[in-house]
Amino acid sequence: MSGLGFAVIVPTFRRPALLARLLSDLSLQSRLADELWVVDGEGGSPAVRQALTESDWARAGRPSGLIPSTQANLPFQRCLGRAATNCEAVLYLDDDVRLRSRETVGALIGALERGAAAATAPIDLAGELKRKAGPHRWGAAARTAPGSLTASGTRREPLVSPGQSYAPVEWLRGGAMAFRAEALRPESFPVELFELARRGLGLGEDLLLARIARRSGELWLALEASVEHPGDDATRAYSKAPWKHGFARSLSRRFLCPYLRPVPSTADVVRAHVGAISEALLRQEPGCARWVGGYVSGAFANLPRLLSDSEIDWAAERRRSLAGARRFIREAVPA
Repeated sequence: MSGLGFAVIVPTFRRPALLARLLSDLSLQSRLADELWVVDGEGGSPAVRQALTESDWARAGRPSGLIPSTQANLPFQRCLGRAATNCEAVLYLDDDVRLRSRETVGALIGALERGAAAATAPIDLAGELKRKAGPHRWGAAARTAPGSLTASGTRREPLVSPGQSYAPVEWLRGGAMAFRAEALRPESFPVELFELARRGLGLGEDLLLARIARRSGELWLALEASVEHPGDDATRAYSKAPWKHGFARSLSRRFLCPYLRPVPSTADVVRAHVGAISEALLRQEPGCARWVGGYVSGAFANLPRLLSDSEIDWAAERRRSLAGARRFIREAVPA
């Protein structure tokens, strides 16, 4: 298939300067989206509205829209963006990433046009694997195939030949993810994912979305998609405090366990937990003991009750948010 129509969806929360920077990058791409939706977790703040309507993207007269989310919740914001468009594909970009090549969007959408159900970019993959090398040394994790996931959900780098543009993988990177419309529908997002994020415990959302997309076809790593995550601002999806981060890491892995492919055995999961704790102890970073304490606590927390004990009607929140969606189309400003 060629000429796939697609929408870019950018969830944001209190980072209008970074949002404006990304929108500028998008306006310089060789492949331009049919729609752009910014989903604001602050409910449509004036600063975000200004960043969107005064962006290089909007000044060129390209269609854009703003969805005022009633919840500052990344997976919920992604769900709203997906529900707002009828395009054949969607491209999610985090508001703090940079597109370092004019061909980045084309490479990601090109993977879908060549038959992939979803595609992602190699954002700091080598750095992640270096930081998380510990779990690979534990039992079955050491034998995990290239491009797949370990029992704990750690990504393995695929084998790549010279000149290769795409490589099959079993995972996605949250900063840049493209999906065929049929591979990720609005109803594909489980409300338990919203609850984890609402409580500041949402880690591994991209791994769950990858599992959902794999039901429709292959996932590809777009090797020519140049996306960087400079880390100019702290993540808002979860706490970096050692105890709470360890708790979130353990709890999220328990939630994701049934979705990982292949589904790990009990022994694999135990090895993965031991590997994660051992890695933290070997790093000897400040707060390491508190991180381990939080991780162990998460392993014994009542996960089903935590995810079901909510006063939020997520379906109603979705309706309210989408009711406030607004499109903006302005005349192009002469260069």
